[in-house]
Amino acid sequence: MLSENQIEQFILSGFLRIDQAFSPAVADAALNILWNDLPCDR
Repeated sequence: MLSENQIEQFILSGFLRIDQAFSPAVADAALNILWNDLPCDR
């Protein structure tokens, strides 16, 4: 559940940081996919 402060932050800035939303392994896999699609080096 989001706090009122988090909801307000989302309304004001359009994004919200959610810590530990997924594992480090999933984050690393996502980064690898993203970097493979970019036209530059990591």
